[in-house]
Amino acid sequence: MSTLFKLLLLLTVLMTASVDSFCQLAIQNIQCIPQPVYRYRADGKPGREVLIQFSGDKLLQKAKAELSGKGFKESTEIVPSATGDTVATVLLPGGVGVEKETLVTINLNVGKTKIKKSFIVSPMRYWTIYLYNHSHVDIGYTNTHKNVEILHKTNVLEGIKLAEETRHFPEGARFKWNPEVTWPVERLWNTQPQQREKIIRAIKDDRLSIDASYLNLNTSVCADEELFHAFKFSRKLQQLSGTPIDVFQQFDIPGISWGIVPVLAQQGIRYVIAWPNTDRAGNAHKNIDRFPFWWLGPDGKSKVLFFQPGSYANSGSMNKGGATGRPWFGQRDPLKVPAVIKTGSANVNFTDKLVQMEKEKYPYDFMALSWSLWDNNPIDADIPYAVKDWNEKYAYPKIIISGGREIMQYIETNYGEQLPVVKGDYTEYWTDGLGTAAGLTAMNRNSKERLIQAEKLWTMLNPHRSIPREEFDEAWRYIALGSEHT
Repeated sequence: MSTLFKLLLLLTVLMTASVDSFCQLAIQNIQCIPQPVYRYRADGKPGREVLIQFSGDKLLQKAKAELSGKGFKESTEIVPSATGDTVATVLLPGGVGVEKETLVTINLNVGKTKIKKSFIVSPMRYWTIYLYNHSHVDIGYTNTHKNVEILHKTNVLEGIKLAEETRHFPEGARFKWNPEVTWPVERLWNTQPQQREKIIRAIKDDRLSIDASYLNLNTSVCADEELFHAFKFSRKLQQLSGTPIDVFQQFDIPGISWGIVPVLAQQGIRYVIAWPNTDRAGNAHKNIDRFPFWWLGPDGKSKVLFFQPGSYANSGSMNKGGATGRPWFGQRDPLKVPAVIKTGSANVNFTDKLVQMEKEKYPYDFMALSWSLWDNNPIDADIPYAVKDWNEKYAYPKIIISGGREIMQYIETNYGEQLPVVKGDYTEYWTDGLGTAAGLTAMNRNSKERLIQAEKLWTMLNPHRSIPREEFDEAWRYIALGSEHT
Protein backbone atom coordinates (compact mmCIF):
# COMPACT_ATOMS: atom_id res chain seq x y z
CA MET A 1 0.00 0.00 0.00
CA SER A 2 1.55 3.30 -1.04
CA THR A 3 2.27 6.07 1.46
CA LEU A 4 -0.06 8.45 -0.39
CA PHE A 5 -2.92 5.96 -0.25
CA LYS A 6 -2.36 5.43 3.49
CA LEU A 7 -2.44 9.18 4.08
CA LEU A 8 -5.68 9.54 2.12
CA LEU A 9 -7.26 6.66 4.01
CA LEU A 10 -6.22 8.16 7.34
CA LEU A 11 -7.57 11.56 6.32
CA THR A 12 -10.93 10.02 5.35
CA VAL A 13 -11.22 8.24 8.70
CA LEU A 14 -10.35 11.43 10.58
CA MET A 15 -12.89 13.48 8.62
CA THR A 16 -15.62 10.91 9.20
CA ALA A 17 -14.85 10.82 12.89
CA SER A 18 -14.78 14.61 13.01
CA VAL A 19 -18.18 14.93 11.31
CA ASP A 20 -19.68 12.31 13.63
CA SER A 21 -18.13 14.03 16.63
CA PHE A 22 -19.27 17.41 15.35
CA CYS A 23 -22.85 16.18 14.90
CA GLN A 24 -22.89 14.78 18.41
CA LEU A 25 -21.63 18.02 19.87
CA ALA A 26 -23.45 20.49 17.62
CA ILE A 27 -27.06 19.66 18.62
CA GLN A 28 -26.98 20.63 22.26
CA ASN A 29 -30.66 21.21 22.91
CA ILE A 30 -34.04 21.59 21.22
CA GLN A 31 -37.13 23.72 21.64
CA CYS A 32 -40.52 22.38 20.56
CA ILE A 33 -43.14 24.92 19.42
CA PRO A 34 -46.64 23.63 18.54
CA GLN A 35 -48.16 25.47 15.58
CA PRO A 36 -51.86 26.42 15.12
CA VAL A 37 -52.07 24.41 11.89
CA TYR A 38 -52.55 20.81 10.79
CA ARG A 39 -50.73 19.29 7.85
CA TYR A 40 -51.49 16.12 5.92
CA ARG A 41 -49.98 12.98 7.45
CA ALA A 42 -48.98 9.90 5.44
CA ASP A 43 -51.94 8.02 6.96
CA GLY A 44 -54.34 10.67 5.60
CA LYS A 45 -55.20 12.15 8.98
CA PRO A 46 -54.57 15.81 9.90
CA GLY A 47 -51.49 16.08 12.10
CA ARG A 48 -50.72 19.06 14.32
CA GLU A 49 -47.46 20.65 13.23
CA VAL A 50 -44.65 21.09 15.76
CA LEU A 51 -41.52 23.13 15.02
CA ILE A 52 -38.27 21.78 16.46
CA GLN A 53 -35.58 24.42 16.85
CA PHE A 54 -32.03 23.15 17.27
CA SER A 55 -29.65 25.10 19.46
CA GLY A 56 -25.90 24.80 19.13
CA ASP A 57 -25.74 24.33 15.40
CA LYS A 58 -27.53 22.87 12.40
CA LEU A 59 -28.90 19.38 12.06
CA LEU A 60 -26.58 17.78 9.51
CA GLN A 61 -27.65 14.13 9.54
CA LYS A 62 -30.82 12.10 9.82
CA ALA A 63 -32.52 12.11 13.20
CA LYS A 64 -35.18 9.93 14.77
CA ALA A 65 -37.93 11.57 16.81
CA GLU A 66 -40.04 9.43 19.13
CA LEU A 67 -43.27 11.18 20.12
CA SER A 68 -45.34 9.96 23.03
CA GLY A 69 -48.21 11.05 25.23
CA LYS A 70 -51.36 9.72 26.81
CA GLY A 71 -52.67 7.03 24.49
CA PHE A 72 -50.12 7.38 21.70
CA LYS A 73 -46.51 6.63 20.78
CA GLU A 74 -44.89 6.80 17.36
CA SER A 75 -41.57 7.46 15.65
CA THR A 76 -40.74 9.70 12.73
CA GLU A 77 -37.57 10.34 10.78
CA ILE A 78 -36.22 13.84 10.27
CA VAL A 79 -34.15 14.26 7.11
CA PRO A 80 -32.19 17.53 6.93
CA SER A 81 -31.45 19.43 3.75
CA ALA A 82 -28.02 19.17 2.10
CA THR A 83 -26.76 22.27 3.90
CA GLY A 84 -28.28 21.38 7.28
CA ASP A 85 -31.24 22.85 9.17
CA THR A 86 -31.76 24.92 12.28
CA VAL A 87 -35.49 24.11 12.30
CA ALA A 88 -37.39 20.93 11.47
CA THR A 89 -41.06 19.96 11.66
CA VAL A 90 -42.86 16.88 12.91
CA LEU A 91 -46.54 16.02 12.85
CA LEU A 92 -48.40 14.71 15.88
CA PRO A 93 -50.72 11.71 15.52
CA GLY A 94 -54.24 12.37 14.26
CA GLY A 95 -56.57 13.77 16.93
CA VAL A 96 -53.80 14.94 19.28
CA GLY A 97 -54.11 18.58 20.36
CA VAL A 98 -57.56 19.12 18.86
CA GLU A 99 -59.98 19.27 21.78
CA LYS A 100 -57.83 19.45 24.90
CA GLU A 101 -54.43 20.44 26.21
CA THR A 102 -51.95 17.60 25.75
CA LEU A 103 -48.54 16.81 27.27
CA VAL A 104 -46.17 15.46 24.62
CA THR A 105 -42.68 14.02 25.14
CA ILE A 106 -40.13 13.85 22.35
CA ASN A 107 -37.00 11.68 22.40
CA LEU A 108 -34.65 12.92 19.68
CA ASN A 109 -31.81 10.66 18.57
CA VAL A 110 -29.09 12.27 16.43
CA GLY A 111 -26.20 9.85 15.96
CA LYS A 112 -25.05 9.08 19.50
CA THR A 113 -26.74 12.18 20.92
CA LYS A 114 -30.06 11.73 22.73
CA ILE A 115 -32.26 14.61 23.82
CA LYS A 116 -35.51 14.32 25.73
CA LYS A 117 -38.02 17.16 25.91
CA SER A 118 -41.62 17.54 27.11
CA PHE A 119 -43.95 20.31 25.99
CA ILE A 120 -47.61 21.33 26.21
CA VAL A 121 -49.82 21.41 23.11
CA SER A 122 -52.69 23.86 23.56
CA PRO A 123 -55.99 22.85 21.93
CA MET A 124 -56.65 23.93 18.35
CA ARG A 125 -59.82 22.73 16.68
CA TYR A 126 -60.31 21.75 13.05
CA TRP A 127 -61.36 25.25 12.02
CA THR A 128 -63.16 26.22 8.83
CA ILE A 129 -62.74 29.77 7.52
CA TYR A 130 -65.37 31.14 5.14
CA LEU A 131 -63.88 33.89 2.99
CA TYR A 132 -66.42 36.26 1.45
CA ASN A 133 -64.87 38.11 -1.51
CA HIS A 134 -66.41 41.47 -2.33
CA SER A 135 -65.74 45.12 -2.94
CA HIS A 136 -67.58 47.40 -0.55
CA VAL A 137 -70.22 49.31 -2.51
CA ASP A 138 -70.16 53.01 -1.67
CA ILE A 139 -72.05 54.96 -4.33
CA GLY A 140 -69.88 58.00 -3.89
CA TYR A 141 -67.12 58.51 -1.30
CA THR A 142 -64.18 57.38 -3.48
CA ASN A 143 -65.38 58.67 -6.83
CA THR A 144 -68.27 59.96 -8.90
CA HIS A 145 -71.45 57.88 -9.06
CA LYS A 146 -70.78 57.12 -12.72
CA ASN A 147 -67.24 55.89 -12.15
CA VAL A 148 -68.28 53.81 -9.14
CA GLU A 149 -70.93 52.17 -11.33
CA ILE A 150 -68.36 51.40 -14.05
CA LEU A 151 -66.00 49.83 -11.51
CA HIS A 152 -68.61 47.57 -9.93
CA LYS A 153 -70.00 46.46 -13.29
CA THR A 154 -66.44 45.53 -14.27
CA ASN A 155 -66.14 43.58 -11.03
CA VAL A 156 -69.18 41.48 -11.90
CA LEU A 157 -67.74 40.56 -15.30
CA GLU A 158 -64.21 40.00 -13.99
CA GLY A 159 -65.58 37.94 -11.11
CA ILE A 160 -67.37 35.63 -13.53
CA LYS A 161 -64.19 35.43 -15.63
CA LEU A 162 -62.00 34.52 -12.63
CA ALA A 163 -64.54 31.94 -11.47
CA GLU A 164 -64.38 30.34 -14.91
CA GLU A 165 -60.59 30.43 -14.82
CA THR A 166 -60.48 28.58 -11.49
CA ARG A 167 -63.38 26.17 -12.06
CA HIS A 168 -61.00 23.19 -12.00
CA PHE A 169 -59.43 24.22 -8.68
CA PRO A 170 -60.11 22.01 -5.65
CA GLU A 171 -63.35 22.66 -3.83
CA GLY A 172 -62.99 25.66 -1.56
CA ALA A 173 -60.46 27.44 -3.77
CA ARG A 174 -62.78 28.00 -6.73
CA PHE A 175 -63.48 31.68 -7.00
CA LYS A 176 -66.90 33.19 -6.66
CA TRP A 177 -67.76 36.87 -6.61
CA ASN A 178 -70.17 38.52 -4.18
CA PRO A 179 -71.35 41.93 -5.48
CA GLU A 180 -72.70 42.66 -1.93
CA VAL A 181 -75.91 44.16 -3.30
CA THR A 182 -77.79 43.84 -6.58
CA TRP A 183 -77.23 47.43 -7.72
CA PRO A 184 -74.08 46.59 -9.78
CA VAL A 185 -75.80 43.60 -11.40
CA GLU A 186 -78.97 45.59 -12.11
CA ARG A 187 -76.96 48.40 -13.70
CA LEU A 188 -75.11 45.86 -15.84
CA TRP A 189 -78.39 44.13 -16.71
CA ASN A 190 -79.97 47.35 -17.96
CA THR A 191 -76.97 48.98 -19.64
CA GLN A 192 -75.46 45.84 -21.24
CA PRO A 193 -78.37 43.49 -21.95
CA GLN A 194 -76.04 41.24 -23.97
CA GLN A 195 -74.55 40.14 -20.62
CA ARG A 196 -77.83 38.86 -19.18
CA GLU A 197 -77.41 35.25 -20.22
CA LYS A 198 -73.88 35.19 -18.81
CA ILE A 199 -75.14 36.59 -15.49
CA ILE A 200 -77.91 34.01 -15.13
CA ARG A 201 -75.55 31.16 -16.07
CA ALA A 202 -72.97 32.33 -13.50
CA ILE A 203 -75.64 32.44 -10.79
CA LYS A 204 -76.82 28.93 -11.68
CA ASP A 205 -73.23 27.64 -11.64
CA ASP A 206 -72.58 29.26 -8.23
CA ARG A 207 -69.82 31.44 -9.65
CA LEU A 208 -71.71 34.67 -9.00
CA SER A 209 -73.23 34.74 -5.53
CA ILE A 210 -76.12 37.17 -5.29
CA ASP A 211 -77.44 38.60 -2.03
CA ALA A 212 -80.91 40.04 -1.67
CA SER A 213 -80.74 43.79 -1.08
CA TYR A 214 -80.49 46.41 -3.83
CA LEU A 215 -78.26 48.71 -1.78
CA ASN A 216 -76.64 49.15 1.61
CA LEU A 217 -79.51 51.19 2.99
CA ASN A 218 -80.10 53.37 6.01
CA THR A 219 -83.10 51.23 6.94
CA SER A 220 -84.13 53.71 9.62
CA VAL A 221 -85.28 56.22 6.97
CA CYS A 222 -86.94 53.71 4.65
CA ALA A 223 -90.71 53.66 4.27
CA ASP A 224 -92.42 50.29 4.62
CA GLU A 225 -93.08 50.13 0.87
CA GLU A 226 -89.50 51.14 0.16
CA LEU A 227 -88.14 48.11 2.04
CA PHE A 228 -90.12 45.78 -0.21
CA HIS A 229 -88.76 47.47 -3.32
CA ALA A 230 -85.19 46.87 -2.07
CA PHE A 231 -85.65 43.19 -2.93
CA LYS A 232 -87.47 43.50 -6.24
CA PHE A 233 -84.50 42.88 -8.54
CA SER A 234 -83.13 39.98 -6.50
CA ARG A 235 -86.58 38.34 -6.68
CA LYS A 236 -86.35 38.65 -10.46
CA LEU A 237 -82.89 37.05 -10.57
CA GLN A 238 -84.07 34.29 -8.24
CA GLN A 239 -86.96 33.48 -10.56
CA LEU A 240 -84.86 33.54 -13.73
CA SER A 241 -81.98 31.48 -12.31
CA GLY A 242 -83.95 29.09 -10.10
CA THR A 243 -81.33 29.75 -7.42
CA PRO A 244 -82.34 30.78 -3.87
CA ILE A 245 -81.35 34.34 -3.03
CA ASP A 246 -82.23 34.41 0.64
CA VAL A 247 -79.46 36.35 2.43
CA PHE A 248 -79.78 40.03 3.32
CA GLN A 249 -76.27 41.47 3.61
CA GLN A 250 -75.66 44.83 5.23
CA PHE A 251 -72.22 46.43 4.97
CA ASP A 252 -70.71 49.42 6.73
CA ILE A 253 -73.89 50.49 8.54
CA PRO A 254 -74.08 49.58 12.23
CA GLY A 255 -77.67 48.68 13.02
CA ILE A 256 -80.74 47.51 11.09
CA SER A 257 -84.31 48.55 11.85
CA TRP A 258 -86.43 45.88 13.50
CA GLY A 259 -89.16 46.37 10.90
CA ILE A 260 -86.95 44.65 8.32
CA VAL A 261 -87.63 41.22 9.86
CA PRO A 262 -91.28 40.74 8.75
CA VAL A 263 -90.40 42.22 5.35
CA LEU A 264 -87.60 39.67 4.91
CA ALA A 265 -89.87 36.85 6.00
CA GLN A 266 -92.52 37.87 3.47
CA GLN A 267 -89.88 38.04 0.73
CA GLY A 268 -88.62 34.53 1.50
CA ILE A 269 -85.30 35.84 2.87
CA ARG A 270 -84.20 33.68 5.78
CA TYR A 271 -80.80 35.06 6.75
CA VAL A 272 -79.13 38.34 7.74
CA ILE A 273 -75.39 38.98 7.75
CA ALA A 274 -74.23 42.35 9.09
CA TRP A 275 -70.69 43.67 8.62
CA PRO A 276 -70.56 47.04 10.42
CA ASN A 277 -67.86 49.65 10.25
CA THR A 278 -66.63 49.13 13.80
CA ASP A 279 -64.52 52.30 13.68
CA ARG A 280 -67.73 54.31 13.69
CA ALA A 281 -70.10 51.85 15.29
CA GLY A 282 -70.04 52.95 18.91
CA ASN A 283 -71.30 49.95 20.86
CA ALA A 284 -73.32 48.48 17.99
CA HIS A 285 -71.00 45.51 17.62
CA LYS A 286 -70.36 44.83 21.30
CA ASN A 287 -71.28 41.38 22.61
CA ILE A 288 -72.88 40.17 19.38
CA ASP A 289 -69.92 39.90 17.00
CA ARG A 290 -69.50 36.24 15.91
CA PHE A 291 -72.49 35.05 17.99
CA PRO A 292 -75.45 34.10 15.75
CA PHE A 293 -79.05 34.17 16.96
CA TRP A 294 -82.61 33.97 15.71
CA TRP A 295 -84.06 37.48 15.37
CA LEU A 296 -87.78 37.52 16.12
CA GLY A 297 -89.78 40.25 14.39
CA PRO A 298 -92.09 42.80 16.03
CA ASP A 299 -95.09 40.74 14.85
CA GLY A 300 -93.98 37.97 17.20
CA LYS A 301 -93.83 35.30 14.49
CA SER A 302 -91.45 36.39 11.70
CA LYS A 303 -87.97 35.09 12.33
CA VAL A 304 -84.60 35.27 10.55
CA LEU A 305 -81.19 33.86 11.39
CA PHE A 306 -78.87 36.79 12.21
CA PHE A 307 -75.07 36.73 12.18
CA GLN A 308 -72.61 39.58 12.59
CA PRO A 309 -69.07 38.27 11.88
CA GLY A 310 -67.47 41.60 12.80
CA SER A 311 -66.24 44.46 10.68
CA TYR A 312 -66.08 44.08 6.92
CA ALA A 313 -62.60 43.60 5.41
CA ASN A 314 -59.69 42.54 7.62
CA SER A 315 -56.11 43.56 8.25
CA GLY A 316 -54.81 41.25 5.50
CA SER A 317 -57.05 42.60 2.76
CA MET A 318 -56.89 46.24 3.83
CA ASN A 319 -53.10 46.14 4.19
CA LYS A 320 -52.83 44.74 0.69
CA GLY A 321 -55.21 47.40 -0.60
CA GLY A 322 -53.11 50.11 0.99
CA ALA A 323 -49.85 48.60 -0.30
CA THR A 324 -51.10 48.76 -3.88
CA GLY A 325 -51.48 52.51 -3.61
CA ARG A 326 -55.23 52.10 -4.27
CA PRO A 327 -55.05 53.07 -7.96
CA TRP A 328 -58.85 53.17 -8.12
CA PHE A 329 -59.21 55.66 -5.27
CA GLY A 330 -60.29 59.01 -6.69
CA GLN A 331 -59.17 58.10 -10.21
CA ARG A 332 -61.51 60.13 -12.41
CA ASP A 333 -60.49 58.38 -15.65
CA PRO A 334 -62.06 54.89 -15.50
CA LEU A 335 -59.66 53.68 -18.22
CA LYS A 336 -56.80 54.13 -15.75
CA VAL A 337 -58.40 51.86 -13.13
CA PRO A 338 -57.02 48.30 -13.42
CA ALA A 339 -59.62 45.64 -14.22
CA VAL A 340 -58.29 43.52 -11.34
CA ILE A 341 -55.58 43.77 -8.71
CA LYS A 342 -52.93 41.08 -9.10
CA THR A 343 -49.63 41.25 -7.21
CA GLY A 344 -48.85 37.54 -7.04
CA SER A 345 -49.69 37.04 -3.39
CA ALA A 346 -52.36 37.43 -0.72
CA ASN A 347 -51.90 36.82 2.98
CA VAL A 348 -54.59 34.32 3.93
CA ASN A 349 -52.96 33.23 7.19
CA PHE A 350 -55.65 34.01 9.77
CA THR A 351 -54.36 31.73 12.52
CA ASP A 352 -53.69 34.63 14.91
CA LYS A 353 -57.44 35.28 15.01
CA LEU A 354 -58.18 31.59 15.60
CA VAL A 355 -55.65 31.35 18.42
CA GLN A 356 -57.41 34.24 20.15
CA MET A 357 -60.80 32.61 19.62
CA GLU A 358 -59.47 29.39 21.17
CA LYS A 359 -58.30 31.38 24.20
CA GLU A 360 -61.75 32.96 24.45
CA LYS A 361 -63.31 29.46 24.21
CA TYR A 362 -65.46 30.50 21.27
CA PRO A 363 -68.22 27.86 21.10
CA TYR A 364 -68.30 27.35 17.32
CA ASP A 365 -65.77 25.79 14.94
CA PHE A 366 -65.88 28.32 12.09
CA MET A 367 -64.98 31.89 11.29
CA ALA A 368 -66.35 34.15 8.55
CA LEU A 369 -64.17 36.91 7.11
CA SER A 370 -64.73 39.40 4.34
CA TRP A 371 -61.98 40.13 1.82
CA SER A 372 -62.20 43.62 0.40
CA LEU A 373 -59.12 45.66 -0.49
CA TRP A 374 -60.87 48.89 0.51
CA ASP A 375 -64.05 50.58 -0.71
CA ASN A 376 -65.07 50.48 -4.38
CA ASN A 377 -61.99 48.43 -5.22
CA PRO A 378 -61.28 46.10 -8.16
CA ILE A 379 -61.25 42.35 -7.51
CA ASP A 380 -58.22 40.80 -5.84
CA ALA A 381 -57.39 38.14 -8.45
CA ASP A 382 -54.72 36.53 -6.25
CA ILE A 383 -57.18 35.13 -3.73
CA PRO A 384 -58.14 31.79 -5.33
CA TYR A 385 -54.47 30.97 -5.94
CA ALA A 386 -53.51 31.88 -2.37
CA VAL A 387 -56.37 29.78 -0.97
CA LYS A 388 -55.45 26.85 -3.23
CA ASP A 389 -51.83 26.97 -2.03
CA TRP A 390 -52.93 27.20 1.61
CA ASN A 391 -55.35 24.27 1.42
CA GLU A 392 -52.78 22.12 -0.37
CA LYS A 393 -50.28 22.82 2.38
CA TYR A 394 -52.58 22.63 5.41
CA ALA A 395 -55.44 20.32 6.29
CA TYR A 396 -56.70 22.84 8.89
CA PRO A 397 -57.65 25.58 9.19
CA LYS A 398 -59.43 25.01 5.90
CA ILE A 399 -60.35 28.07 3.86
CA ILE A 400 -63.48 28.09 1.72
CA ILE A 401 -64.19 30.88 -0.76
CA SER A 402 -67.89 31.32 -0.19
CA GLY A 403 -71.08 33.27 -0.55
CA GLY A 404 -73.32 34.32 2.30
CA ARG A 405 -75.71 31.40 1.90
CA GLU A 406 -72.98 28.80 2.56
CA ILE A 407 -72.06 30.55 5.80
CA MET A 408 -75.62 30.78 7.05
CA GLN A 409 -76.59 27.25 6.05
CA TYR A 410 -73.57 25.93 7.93
CA ILE A 411 -74.65 27.82 11.04
CA GLU A 412 -78.27 26.70 10.76
CA THR A 413 -77.42 23.05 10.05
CA ASN A 414 -74.83 22.67 12.80
CA TYR A 415 -76.03 25.06 15.49
CA GLY A 416 -79.52 26.29 14.59
CA GLU A 417 -81.42 24.37 17.25
CA GLN A 418 -79.22 25.63 20.09
CA LEU A 419 -79.15 29.33 19.16
CA PRO A 420 -81.03 31.89 21.28
CA VAL A 421 -84.07 33.80 20.06
CA VAL A 422 -83.70 37.58 20.38
CA LYS A 423 -86.26 40.32 19.84
CA GLY A 424 -85.94 44.09 19.74
CA ASP A 425 -84.62 46.90 17.56
CA TYR A 426 -81.00 46.94 16.44
CA THR A 427 -81.00 50.73 16.60
CA GLU A 428 -79.19 52.16 13.61
CA TYR A 429 -76.11 54.09 14.62
CA TRP A 430 -75.14 55.60 11.29
CA THR A 431 -77.63 58.45 10.99
CA ASP A 432 -75.14 61.30 11.21
CA GLY A 433 -74.72 61.20 7.44
CA LEU A 434 -78.43 61.92 7.03
CA GLY A 435 -78.01 64.99 9.19
CA THR A 436 -75.29 66.37 6.93
CA ALA A 437 -77.78 66.30 4.06
CA ALA A 438 -80.94 67.17 5.97
CA GLY A 439 -82.52 69.08 3.09
CA LEU A 440 -82.01 66.23 0.62
CA THR A 441 -83.17 63.68 3.17
CA ALA A 442 -86.38 65.65 3.68
CA MET A 443 -86.85 65.93 -0.08
CA ASN A 444 -86.49 62.18 -0.46
CA ARG A 445 -88.92 61.52 2.39
CA ASN A 446 -91.54 63.79 0.84
CA SER A 447 -91.00 62.20 -2.58
CA LYS A 448 -91.61 58.68 -1.34
CA GLU A 449 -94.82 59.75 0.41
CA ARG A 450 -96.06 61.31 -2.84
CA LEU A 451 -95.10 58.16 -4.75
CA ILE A 452 -97.02 55.94 -2.33
CA GLN A 453 -100.09 58.15 -2.76
CA ALA A 454 -99.68 58.20 -6.54
CA GLU A 455 -99.66 54.38 -6.71
CA LYS A 456 -102.80 54.17 -4.61
CA LEU A 457 -104.61 56.84 -6.59
CA TRP A 458 -103.69 55.28 -9.92
CA THR A 459 -105.20 51.98 -8.83
CA MET A 460 -108.37 53.72 -7.63
CA LEU A 461 -108.85 56.11 -10.56
CA ASN A 462 -107.65 53.90 -13.42
CA PRO A 463 -109.11 50.43 -12.72
CA HIS A 464 -109.00 49.48 -16.41
CA ARG A 465 -105.52 50.75 -17.20
CA SER A 466 -102.27 49.03 -16.21
CA ILE A 467 -100.07 51.03 -13.91
CA PRO A 468 -96.88 52.26 -15.65
CA ARG A 469 -94.82 49.87 -13.56
CA GLU A 470 -91.45 50.64 -15.10
CA GLU A 471 -91.83 54.35 -14.39
CA PHE A 472 -92.89 53.75 -10.80
CA ASP A 473 -90.07 51.26 -10.26
CA GLU A 474 -87.52 53.72 -11.60
CA ALA A 475 -88.87 56.32 -9.18
CA TRP A 476 -88.47 53.84 -6.33
CA ARG A 477 -84.92 53.14 -7.51
CA TYR A 478 -83.99 56.80 -7.15
CA ILE A 479 -85.62 56.95 -3.74
CA ALA A 480 -83.55 53.95 -2.66
CA LEU A 481 -80.42 55.79 -3.84
CA GLY A 482 -81.50 58.65 -1.58
CA SER A 483 -81.59 56.24 1.36
CA GLU A 484 -78.24 54.63 0.46
CA HIS A 485 -75.72 54.98 3.26
CA THR A 486 -73.08 57.00 1.37
